[in-house]
Amino acid sequence: MSDRATLYAAGLVEIVRAEGNVNEVQDELFRFAKVVEGNDELRQALADPHLPAERRQQIAEDLLGGKASATTVGFISMVVATGR
Repeated sequence: MSDRATLYAAGLVEIVRAEGNVNEVQDELFRFAKVVEGNDELRQALADPHLPAERRQQIAEDLLGGKASATTVGFISMVVATGR
């Protein structure tokens, strides 16, 4: 895991522990990862450096559309925007 990924993960763990929703966020991230893994077009779009960050974020947010906590949506949006 890269240093940046380690920092992101540590930050997320700190937030979800403080909010008390570790299991919920863990489950949401797992389900999101499975969707992305199973869809080549989606995976490519979310990782495309030529697609504006705002568009990548919108794709992720539309996909999550009320199905995930604000913490999960915010984390995925940040990761997608930074191209991780």
